[in-house]
Amino acid sequence: MLPPEFAAGPPRRFTLAEQFDELKERYACLGPSDTLDWVFEHVQRQGATEALLEHEYVDRDYRDEYANFYYHHVLNDTPARTMSDIVGAASEAETERVVPSRGLTEEQVGSTRVDPGMPPSGV
Repeated sequence: MLPPEFAAGPPRRFTLAEQFDELKERYACLGPSDTLDWVFEHVQRQGATEALLEHEYVDRDYRDEYANFYYHHVLNDTPARTMSDIVGAASEAETERVVPSRGLTEEQVGSTRVDPGMPPSGV
């Protein structure tokens, strides 16, 4: 369970030289995360000096892509698939994991449409 103050308050700026440990500690209640650890390490390697914490931030691009993904299934009366289904289908053709990703190869994109049983494009 998240602490009551976890998602409260106005945006907050962290000066990383003095407050990096405080920022990392804030997320400790969420449990271990290799992805978050990678983000923190990447930020340090890149020499970031400040971080801005925005509560209740909504990534509109992600929201729109997510909605369009599920709209496809309603429109075509096909089973809804989760993002993990798509990742699983793409991983069958995956030869390496690169973070940040260069994106999916053509083979991976093709397997994401075939392996989860989605209709071909334009159907």
